[in-house]
Amino acid sequence: MPGQDTALAAAGVRDGVVPAAGRVLAERRAGEHTRAWKRRFRWRAGIEGRIHRLRRIYGLRQCRSHGEVSLKHNAG
Repeated sequence: MPGQDTALAAAGVRDGVVPAAGRVLAERRAGEHTRAWKRRFRWRAGIEGRIHRLRRIYGLRQCRSHGEVSLKHNAG
């Protein structure tokens, strides 16, 4: 999605790995078929799987961090 890519770039995200739904432009499709994009997508999917497991096994329902500012503060 062009708007999504623009929002990620404005937020300072260098390599966005958000898959597009529906019809995508040829330029975006070519980018999604690169080895680097697929590697980052697998890394992201692994994180989501771990979060799902925490929710399912330990009953974690929400993150203690609230918002982007809090996440940056907690990161170090």
